[in-house]
Amino acid sequence: MDSSESKIVSDKHQSRALVQQECDRAAVRESKLRAQIIELEQRTFDLTEATKTAQKEKGIYCRRFLISKRLAAKRLALSIDLKQEKQQLTEEVLDLEKQNAAQDAVIKKYIQQQKQTKEKVLKKYRKSGTRGGAHVWEDWVVLLVVELLVLGVPPKAVPGSITTVYTTLYGNPQMRCLLFLLFAGAEKWSRLSARL
Repeated sequence: MDSSESKIVSDKHQSRALVQQECDRAAVRESKLRAQIIELEQRTFDLTEATKTAQKEKGIYCRRFLISKRLAAKRLALSIDLKQEKQQLTEEVLDLEKQNAAQDAVIKKYIQQQKQTKEKVLKKYRKSGTRGGAHVWEDWVVLLVVELLVLGVPPKAVPGSITTVYTTLYGNPQMRCLLFLLFAGAEKWSRLSARL
């Protein structure tokens, strides 16, 4: 072999070696790029799964938030209703206390009158200076009936109230029959005033 052929052969070997080195380098780069691609695909998959999980959790939290919001609105409405009901009941209690105080005042007034005077007899009497057989109740009975009616006692409950007052004052429940005769059938004001 002459020198030119040996040079060509050595150049070929050198070229093959260079090509082989480039192929090896390319294979190494390719394997690195494939590893990066696989890693990026894995990251993409993980991110996709994390996004799906986050969206599911967001949906769950949104539903929980809406449920909590509705529950809070219901509780607020209930709280407002309870406050209004409490206010109404407080007003009713105050009204009842006022009525009780007024009734207590009437009873105390009659107790004081009882202490100052002798026992009053609950019966009708004939008014002097009038013609006919018209009998009327004593003034204290009429005043007691009127005060009870003003305090809001229904006409049918007046005999029981008068019995209670009379018994409290004098300890004598015998006048009950007279009262029931007085208020028997007095469902209207006109009938009641006619009997007084």
